[in-house]
Amino acid sequence: FQVFLTIFIYIFTLFFLWFTFFFIAFKLTTNSFKFQFDFKTRIQLTVTAVIIIIMFTIGSVTIYNIIDNYNNLQDQKLIEKLSSVLLVIENETRYEPLTTRSIESDLSYKFSELSDALNCDFNIYDDKGFLMYTTQPRVFELGLLAPTINRTALNELIYQQKINFVQQEKIGTLSYSAAYQPIRNIRNKSASYLNLPYFRNEDDLNKEISAILVTLINIYIPVFFISLVLMVVLSKRIASPLELIQNSLSKVRLDKTNQRIEWQRKDEIGALVSEYNRMVGELERSAEKLAQSERESAWREMARQVAHEIKNPLTPMKLSLQHMLRSIDHNQPDV
Repeated sequence: FQVFLTIFIYIFTLFFLWFTFFFIAFKLTTNSFKFQFDFKTRIQLTVTAVIIIIMFTIGSVTIYNIIDNYNNLQDQKLIEKLSSVLLVIENETRYEPLTTRSIESDLSYKFSELSDALNCDFNIYDDKGFLMYTTQPRVFELGLLAPTINRTALNELIYQQKINFVQQEKIGTLSYSAAYQPIRNIRNKSASYLNLPYFRNEDDLNKEISAILVTLINIYIPVFFISLVLMVVLSKRIASPLELIQNSLSKVRLDKTNQRIEWQRKDEIGALVSEYNRMVGELERSAEKLAQSERESAWREMARQVAHEIKNPLTPMKLSLQHMLRSIDHNQPDV
């Protein structure tokens, strides 16, 4: 089932990426591709970026922990094997000083059997750091390694008084782990030093990382697509109040009663709706005052025109009466 699920997810992702690629290419060739960074788009892009960052972070931390645990486990195995070799060597040399002559005459065969039994190579250095014995003399004969102990390891064991020390070393471009521990005599003093090189098998680590990556991909891809769907739905729901306010603002008119928005929740949108309703109320009152002012202005203009129309015939009548009065006053014959 896991294999079927993995194949299905990979095929679905491949088809989705191809569809997205051809869709964008078609839109670009027809000059109909318009990407507007509106409020919903910004929400979608932000959530998508956060999801990708979280997934990448979780994956990176998981792989880092796997590598770190693998390295710690290999170092622990190396130290355990080093302790096993050291225990045998100290038992063989507890009452006899460990020298090159004693190793060649009495201990060389035992050390070789020990190397075969534990399936490991090891080197023994004297208290000055010079090579006394090795299970791989060919490496030193070819000059791939110097016949002296690593100075960093010697300083850690002598001056830092460490019980054991593990570090990464190289032969050319080949990297390996090297563990060091002092070989103590019957007086519990460091008489010589044991070195155990260890070449790690990275295949197991790579297989474990590959398995984790496949599992993460099988989990992340469905979660990512589900998150995209939820993100689109939620962004529309978040932006719907703003679209409602936008539509209401576009319908505001001075010559009619504007509809108020009903919003029950007391949140940021509610504050914006309250401000909109308040502005609509003020706009209606301003429209009423403007209409009243226009009506009064119209009546004043009408009264002025009526007065003008009345005044026009009265003026010649007044002049005629004044002429008659002057004629009477002067006893005109045609009065």
